[in-house]
Amino acid sequence: EIRAYTLAPDQIHRALEAGGPLLEMRVDPERMKDMSVAVVEVDGRIVAYWVIWYALHVEPLWIQEEWRRHPGVTSRLVHQMQSVVEETGEPAVYCQIDQENAEAVAPYATRLGFLEAPGKSYYLVLKPDLEPVEV
Repeated sequence: EIRAYTLAPDQIHRALEAGGPLLEMRVDPERMKDMSVAVVEVDGRIVAYWVIWYALHVEPLWIQEEWRRHPGVTSRLVHQMQSVVEETGEPAVYCQIDQENAEAVAPYATRLGFLEAPGKSYYLVLKPDLEPVEV
């Protein structure tokens, strides 16, 4: 029998026991209580999972072009963002930087302590029929 469902928070340990990246990364089960885990079970044994979690996402980063090289503006922005992020108590944050703007924006992200993530980002549009909002 093959079943697909989401683990209840008190069952998160089952995903860890199944193996894979959660076990390899030694994920703290307490931290996982804020996450959802979609699983596929075959004959009572978890054979696949996908972790769904909320992440602190920071963007867009914008500085008027004539102010981008002004040290007072950039340093204050970087300092303020560091404070805001630290106050959240979240263990990690992420941002997306378009390749088109990477040369200008990546140095600011680096100054905040961001590292370039391995791999390539993908996204899923859940409601593609929505009309764009005009400003």
